[in-house]
Amino acid sequence: ALRLVRRVKRFFLLCRSFAAAMPRVRSTTVLLLLFIFVFALFGVQLFAGVRFGTGIHQLNNFRTTLEGMITLVRVMTGENWQTTMHDCQIMAPLCTTNEEAQEIFGDPDAVGDCGSFFGGLLFFDIFFFVSNNILFNLFVAVLLDNFFSFHGQDKFVLTSSLMDNYQQTWKELDPEGTGMLPLSALRTLVTRLHAKGNFLGTTVASEELRFRLVLIEAASRPNKPEASRVEKPQLHFSHLLEVLALHCV
Repeated sequence: ALRLVRRVKRFFLLCRSFAAAMPRVRSTTVLLLLFIFVFALFGVQLFAGVRFGTGIHQLNNFRTTLEGMITLVRVMTGENWQTTMHDCQIMAPLCTTNEEAQEIFGDPDAVGDCGSFFGGLLFFDIFFFVSNNILFNLFVAVLLDNFFSFHGQDKFVLTSSLMDNYQQTWKELDPEGTGMLPLSALRTLVTRLHAKGNFLGTTVASEELRFRLVLIEAASRPNKPEASRVEKPQLHFSHLLEVLALHCV
């Protein structure tokens, strides 16, 4: 529960970055839908009459523009798109050509159910490359860009000057250099850090709830030796520094 509370700020950072990215995500979505729509129109012109097979069937075809868009969405996600492409490349004698269809039906306007080998190759390769490697990844790029923008505004850097100041203040309370202090010394340590303008102390000293959380986390040091768990909880130099730094993030 304590770790969850400590990471609430980071969770809200993710939510804020996602919310801020929505206008750009919306623009990217419109661009992607327009791209799919245009290719669906081409697909209907090229493959509307292709006979059903393994990849082209009742639920995956180019008979209408809407069905073509649904098919292209599946292609974009990489769902067995090579099989769809191969079905659209079917050629005689595995299908009925236009000449054969006109002869069978006696209609000069009759159309066969063959595809186009080179047309299918170019159509699906270009669509998959552009959609999957450019437009689809553009969503991720937009989200990451907004996340790092917000992260850059809220970023905290633990500089060497802050660490030196922390070490010097610790020595004032621990002149023997044992690396440990009683829990009761935490408020004094934080107050002195705050007085020296050290952000490690200012963040904790400004909120009583945050101070109590730091106190609890500092007392429950992880990976503590089994023999020391029965002893009275104490502040440890490195662990407390880690806890204070995490509360500044």
